[in-house]
Amino acid sequence: MLLLLLVFVHLAVHVVGRYEGRTFEDRDVSFVVGEGLEVGIIDGIDQAIKKFKKGERSVLKVKSKYAYGALGCKEHNIPANADLEYEVELKKFEKVSTVVGVVVIMVVVLLVRVVVAIRPQPLMA
Repeated sequence: MLLLLLVFVHLAVHVVGRYEGRTFEDRDVSFVVGEGLEVGIIDGIDQAIKKFKKGERSVLKVKSKYAYGALGCKEHNIPANADLEYEVELKKFEKVSTVVGVVVIMVVVLLVRVVVAIRPQPLMA
C-alpha cells in the first residue's frame, strides 16, 4: 500500500468587496485555499491570499477575468467585465494534514495476474 500525505491550508478571512465605491459584500468566510469558489470567493482573492501573512490586511484591485468576468454577478449587481476592489484580511491560517492510503501496488499485481492468466498459449503440434 502506498501512503500519501495531503496538506491543505484552511483560512478564515474577512472580505469587503466594492464596485465603483459601492460596497456589495462584507463578510467573514472560511475556506481551503484553491476551493474558494465553493464559498463565493472569487479567483483573484483565492490566488492573492496565498501570499498573505496571518493578520495581514490588503486592498486588492481585481481585474474582471479574476472576478466575475463576462458574466458579471446579478446577485451583487456587478455588470459584465467589471474590475473590482476588495479589502481582505487574513484572520486565521491553519495547515491540515491527512494521510491517504492508496492501493495502487495491489491493483497492479492483480492486473498482471489477470493478463498472465488470459494470455493465449502456443499450440502444441
